[in-house]
Amino acid sequence: MDEPRTIPLRPRDLLPPAESPHVKGIALDIRPHEGARWLEDHGARYDLYRMCDNEWWHFEHRPETGGRPPRRRPHPGVGYLIDNGDQVR
Repeated sequence: MDEPRTIPLRPRDLLPPAESPHVKGIALDIRPHEGARWLEDHGARYDLYRMCDNEWWHFEHRPETGGRPPRRRPHPGVGYLIDNGDQVR
């Protein structure tokens, strides 16, 4: 049996806990892949949108968008980096 592998994360890939939409109660992770695909196709009627290119499983409740999908970010830290004066890499 293979040993579990860990994938190294870069600091930009993670948000501080206070910035996490999961902690704020507006995000959920959907599995299996078929469920996430369904939610990506139908989630707008519930104001649930996939937010990051690199996280097919991550959706956020965004009623303030008025039924229009918010701009998708390349990774979760992009909004945090921009808001805190850092550059997106």
